[in-house]
Amino acid sequence: MNGTLDKVLALKKVKTFSGLLFEDLVALARIALVREMPTGTVVIREGDRGATLYVVLSGEVEVLQESADGLTQLAKIGAGGYFGELSIFDDQPRSATVKVRSDAVLLQIQKQQFHGLLAMRLNLSFEMLRTFAERFRKASKESHENT
Repeated sequence: MNGTLDKVLALKKVKTFSGLLFEDLVALARIALVREMPTGTVVIREGDRGATLYVVLSGEVEVLQESADGLTQLAKIGAGGYFGELSIFDDQPRSATVKVRSDAVLLQIQKQQFHGLLAMRLNLSFEMLRTFAERFRKASKESHENT
């Protein structure tokens, strides 16, 4: 899975990236690193500074947040999902912990390289913004329904 074409095919299956031009997918694949992570691995920890976006290629991770009762599971993310996107746009601490539930293969995209890519490829910038807006609206709607 280290080849650029393999990464392009994997990225094409991710909703956020599925509408991108082939050239944009190739550029994104070239800056992405493949990481294999065993069950139980903490990928990111709530409160830590981060500068990495992760795309789940296989396996599953869980998103956890600290509360008075311990850790609360917020979500499970499987193949085609992603996490850590906020850290590539702001310098705030991580808002949750993400832990591998079942052996996972992740694509890791660093903030600095991603920003360089966004500056050169406007289509990618707009697609990411559209997807983030969809996620925000969905979370906002779910939050409103639960109150």
